[in-house]
Amino acid sequence: MAEIHEIERNPEFDAYLPLFKEKVAEPTFPDFSDEWLNRAPRIQLEDTTMVASPNTHNKKKIYFSAAATLLIAVSAALFTIFRQSAPEAPAVSHTGKLKAVVVFLKGEASKVTADGSVALHSGDILGAGTKIITGPGSMVDLAFEGGAIVRLRESTDVVLATPADPGKGIYIEQSNGKTLHLVKKLDAGAQHGSISPTAVASVRGTIYEFNVESDATTVVVAEGMVEATGMKGKTETHIIEANREIRLSDNLDQPSDRKSEGLVEEAAEMQRNADAFAEASSLTGELQEAKSEEDLKRIYQQEIELITLTDGRVLRGVVVAQSGGKLLVQTVQGSHFVDENSVKNIRYATETVTQ
Repeated sequence: MAEIHEIERNPEFDAYLPLFKEKVAEPTFPDFSDEWLNRAPRIQLEDTTMVASPNTHNKKKIYFSAAATLLIAVSAALFTIFRQSAPEAPAVSHTGKLKAVVVFLKGEASKVTADGSVALHSGDILGAGTKIITGPGSMVDLAFEGGAIVRLRESTDVVLATPADPGKGIYIEQSNGKTLHLVKKLDAGAQHGSISPTAVASVRGTIYEFNVESDATTVVVAEGMVEATGMKGKTETHIIEANREIRLSDNLDQPSDRKSEGLVEEAAEMQRNADAFAEASSLTGELQEAKSEEDLKRIYQQEIELITLTDGRVLRGVVVAQSGGKLLVQTVQGSHFVDENSVKNIRYATETVTQ
């Protein structure tokens, strides 16, 4: 048996013990009585089986359905909030202020406007909303106000556009083919970019090639930097530097190295073609909108003229200005620069031709 140890007494507590006994009475209990046996109990227990209400299961189903619906709604809301939003192409306008001069043309190309499709010629002045289609083996150089130059290679389809918001800029909407861009430093607020079904590229000052295929777009940078964003696939924005390229497709983005000395040399050729029109291009600011021959006569205070060219074309309009060996001719269908040496004769439309 375990040894019992006497509890150690506390002398300080012993001094208060008599006082404690005087103040606190010992507990007492009432004596037992036989009458308690005949008294009814204060708590009654019933031997009863609890049966669930017939509607209980239906209510549970309703509660579970409501909870599931709420969970789905919350999940959808969270997905909408936190999911990565797909990029959108810049908003563009096909009626903005834009002038581009065809400074070089090899082979055959056509321009499509609201008035129809006609053959493209060197010296044609194009505006926003014009669609250009180059044929096999063809090439077109466009010089824009502000100094940007764009070369359209063979079998290429583009539409000229401007930013939808107020401001200066150029957007080339390209559905197929290859374009080469020479963009000098832009003015503050100006924009220059390329748009395809699978990618968007924007620049400040650079030389880059934009190659559009059926399911991908490749951006090649020769000088400067280009910001390229895939419209499908990863939809990430990439900064592409010189001698680099990126292929943006439905499935993935593929950056890689790319030597591009040839593009720099080609851009220099484009600049020379544009320089040949530099003096005359400054005259485009004198052009005004005219929807009829009566408008032309009223605006320029001239009679309608017939300008016959050595290639067989006859332009019906007015000679607005002359500079740098070129005539600026405006017709109801559009405006054109014409080499002086390519003019066979000019006469008023009201003159009678004598045989």
